[in-house]
Amino acid sequence: ETRYGTVRTAWEQTAGALALDVSVPANTTAELRMPASSRWAVTEGGEPAEEAEAVRFVGMDGATAVYELGSDDYEFRADPVLGDLGEARAHAGELAGDARLEAHAARLEREIDRAWSSRLAGRSSRAADEAHRALATAAGIERWVAEQRRRGRIDAATADAVEATLERIERRLSAASA
Repeated sequence: ETRYGTVRTAWEQTAGALALDVSVPANTTAELRMPASSRWAVTEGGEPAEEAEAVRFVGMDGATAVYELGSDDYEFRADPVLGDLGEARAHAGELAGDARLEAHAARLEREIDRAWSSRLAGRSSRAADEAHRALATAAGIERWVAEQRRRGRIDAATADAVEATLERIERRLSAASA
Protein backbone atom coordinates (compact mmCIF):
# COMPACT_ATOMS: atom_id res chain seq x y z
CA GLU A 1 0.00 0.00 0.00
CA THR A 2 1.19 3.50 -0.80
CA ARG A 3 -0.50 6.81 -0.16
CA TYR A 4 -1.48 6.75 -3.88
CA GLY A 5 -2.97 3.27 -3.84
CA THR A 6 -1.90 -0.35 -4.09
CA VAL A 7 1.13 -1.40 -6.08
CA ARG A 8 0.89 -5.03 -7.14
CA THR A 9 3.38 -7.40 -8.68
CA ALA A 10 3.31 -11.08 -9.51
CA TRP A 11 6.01 -13.02 -11.31
CA GLU A 12 6.67 -16.45 -12.73
CA GLN A 13 9.84 -17.99 -14.16
CA THR A 14 9.25 -20.48 -16.97
CA ALA A 15 11.65 -22.25 -19.36
CA GLY A 16 14.06 -19.38 -19.78
CA ALA A 17 11.45 -16.61 -19.76
CA LEU A 18 10.33 -14.32 -16.96
CA ALA A 19 6.72 -13.12 -16.66
CA LEU A 20 6.01 -10.09 -14.46
CA ASP A 21 2.59 -8.51 -13.96
CA VAL A 22 2.60 -5.02 -12.45
CA SER A 23 -0.15 -2.61 -11.35
CA VAL A 24 0.80 1.04 -10.83
CA PRO A 25 -1.87 3.16 -9.06
CA ALA A 26 -3.42 6.24 -10.63
CA ASN A 27 -1.55 9.55 -10.65
CA THR A 28 1.85 8.02 -10.00
CA THR A 29 4.85 6.52 -11.76
CA ALA A 30 7.09 3.57 -10.97
CA GLU A 31 10.48 2.29 -12.00
CA LEU A 32 10.61 -1.25 -13.31
CA ARG A 33 13.92 -3.10 -13.20
CA MET A 34 13.43 -6.20 -15.34
CA PRO A 35 16.16 -8.86 -15.50
CA ALA A 36 16.83 -9.17 -19.24
CA SER A 37 19.70 -9.89 -21.60
CA SER A 38 18.76 -6.91 -23.74
CA ARG A 39 16.26 -4.08 -23.99
CA TRP A 40 14.80 -5.97 -26.96
CA ALA A 41 14.02 -9.01 -24.79
CA VAL A 42 11.24 -7.24 -22.87
CA THR A 43 7.65 -7.19 -24.09
CA GLU A 44 4.50 -5.71 -22.59
CA GLY A 45 1.20 -7.22 -23.61
CA GLY A 46 2.93 -9.22 -26.35
CA GLU A 47 4.55 -6.20 -28.07
CA PRO A 48 7.98 -4.62 -27.55
CA ALA A 49 7.87 -2.85 -24.18
CA GLU A 50 9.15 0.40 -25.66
CA GLU A 51 6.07 0.61 -27.88
CA ALA A 52 3.62 0.30 -24.98
CA GLU A 53 1.72 3.37 -23.87
CA ALA A 54 3.02 4.88 -20.60
CA VAL A 55 6.25 2.81 -20.77
CA ARG A 56 9.57 4.57 -21.31
CA PHE A 57 12.88 2.74 -21.66
CA VAL A 58 15.46 4.38 -19.39
CA GLY A 59 18.48 2.19 -20.10
CA MET A 60 20.31 -1.01 -19.34
CA ASP A 61 21.95 -1.46 -15.95
CA GLY A 62 24.08 -4.53 -16.52
CA ALA A 63 21.68 -7.40 -17.15
CA THR A 64 18.66 -5.33 -16.09
CA ALA A 65 16.39 -3.32 -18.38
CA VAL A 66 15.11 -0.21 -16.61
CA TYR A 67 11.74 1.34 -17.51
CA GLU A 68 9.63 4.17 -16.17
CA LEU A 69 5.95 3.23 -15.95
CA GLY A 70 2.87 5.37 -15.78
CA SER A 71 -0.36 4.39 -14.04
CA ASP A 72 -1.76 1.16 -15.52
CA ASP A 73 -1.75 -2.62 -15.38
CA TYR A 74 1.08 -4.32 -17.27
CA GLU A 75 2.07 -7.81 -18.43
CA PHE A 76 5.83 -7.82 -18.97
CA ARG A 77 7.76 -10.78 -20.34
CA ALA A 78 11.50 -11.23 -20.81
CA ASP A 79 12.35 -13.51 -23.71
CA PRO A 80 16.10 -14.04 -24.28
CA VAL A 81 15.49 -15.10 -27.90
CA LEU A 82 13.83 -11.77 -28.67
CA GLY A 83 16.77 -10.08 -26.97
CA ASP A 84 19.25 -11.86 -29.23
CA LEU A 85 17.22 -11.09 -32.35
CA GLY A 86 16.83 -7.45 -31.34
CA GLU A 87 20.55 -7.06 -30.72
CA ALA A 88 21.36 -8.72 -34.06
CA ARG A 89 18.95 -6.34 -35.80
CA ALA A 90 20.52 -3.32 -34.08
CA HIS A 91 24.01 -4.44 -35.14
CA ALA A 92 22.82 -5.01 -38.73
CA GLY A 93 21.81 -1.35 -38.76
CA GLU A 94 25.47 -0.46 -38.12
CA LEU A 95 26.61 -1.93 -41.44
CA ALA A 96 27.24 0.94 -43.82
CA GLY A 97 29.90 2.61 -45.87
CA ASP A 98 29.30 1.25 -49.35
CA ALA A 99 26.06 1.16 -51.37
CA ARG A 100 26.55 -2.54 -52.18
CA LEU A 101 27.23 -3.35 -48.52
CA GLU A 102 24.13 -1.41 -47.49
CA ALA A 103 22.04 -3.47 -49.93
CA HIS A 104 23.34 -6.69 -48.33
CA ALA A 105 22.73 -5.23 -44.87
CA ALA A 106 19.15 -4.29 -45.79
CA ARG A 107 18.47 -7.89 -46.80
CA LEU A 108 19.98 -9.10 -43.52
CA GLU A 109 17.81 -6.67 -41.53
CA ARG A 110 14.66 -7.87 -43.34
CA GLU A 111 15.49 -11.48 -42.51
CA ILE A 112 16.13 -10.65 -38.86
CA ASP A 113 12.88 -8.64 -38.78
CA ARG A 114 11.00 -11.71 -40.06
CA ALA A 115 12.57 -13.83 -37.32
CA TRP A 116 11.65 -11.16 -34.73
CA SER A 117 8.05 -10.95 -35.95
CA SER A 118 7.70 -14.73 -35.99
CA ARG A 119 8.97 -14.98 -32.43
CA LEU A 120 6.62 -12.22 -31.25
CA ALA A 121 3.75 -14.10 -32.90
CA GLY A 122 4.68 -17.28 -31.02
CA ARG A 123 5.97 -19.13 -34.09
CA SER A 124 9.27 -20.29 -32.62
CA SER A 125 10.21 -22.81 -35.30
CA ARG A 126 9.55 -20.23 -38.02
CA ALA A 127 11.68 -17.73 -36.08
CA ALA A 128 14.51 -20.28 -35.95
CA ASP A 129 14.23 -20.87 -39.71
CA GLU A 130 14.40 -17.12 -40.36
CA ALA A 131 17.38 -16.79 -38.01
CA HIS A 132 19.15 -19.53 -40.00
CA ARG A 133 18.45 -17.63 -43.24
CA ALA A 134 19.88 -14.50 -41.67
CA LEU A 135 22.96 -16.45 -40.56
CA ALA A 136 23.48 -17.64 -44.14
CA THR A 137 23.13 -14.05 -45.38
CA ALA A 138 25.66 -12.84 -42.81
CA ALA A 139 28.09 -15.55 -43.96
CA GLY A 140 27.53 -14.41 -47.55
CA ILE A 141 28.31 -10.82 -46.57
CA GLU A 142 31.51 -12.02 -44.90
CA ARG A 143 32.58 -13.76 -48.11
CA TRP A 144 31.70 -10.65 -50.14
CA VAL A 145 33.71 -8.40 -47.81
CA ALA A 146 36.71 -10.74 -47.97
CA GLU A 147 36.56 -10.69 -51.76
CA GLN A 148 36.25 -6.89 -51.85
CA ARG A 149 39.25 -6.61 -49.52
CA ARG A 150 41.26 -8.99 -51.69
CA ARG A 151 40.47 -6.90 -54.78
CA GLY A 152 41.34 -3.67 -52.98
CA ARG A 153 37.79 -2.28 -53.19
CA ILE A 154 37.40 -2.06 -49.41
CA ASP A 155 40.20 -0.89 -47.16
CA ALA A 156 41.40 -3.10 -44.34
CA ALA A 157 39.99 -0.91 -41.54
CA THR A 158 36.50 -0.94 -43.06
CA ALA A 159 36.65 -4.68 -43.71
CA ASP A 160 37.79 -5.33 -40.13
CA ALA A 161 34.96 -3.20 -38.73
CA VAL A 162 32.36 -4.96 -40.89
CA GLU A 163 33.71 -8.38 -39.94
CA ALA A 164 33.60 -7.50 -36.23
CA THR A 165 29.99 -6.36 -36.57
CA LEU A 166 29.09 -9.52 -38.49
CA GLU A 167 30.68 -11.61 -35.74
CA ARG A 168 28.42 -9.95 -33.14
CA ILE A 169 25.38 -10.51 -35.39
CA GLU A 170 26.24 -14.16 -35.97
CA ARG A 171 26.77 -14.78 -32.25
CA ARG A 172 23.31 -13.36 -31.45
CA LEU A 173 21.59 -15.18 -34.33
CA SER A 174 23.21 -18.48 -33.34
CA ALA A 175 21.98 -18.06 -29.77
CA ALA A 176 18.49 -17.16 -30.99
CA SER A 177 18.24 -20.11 -33.36
CA ALA A 178 19.43 -22.55 -30.69
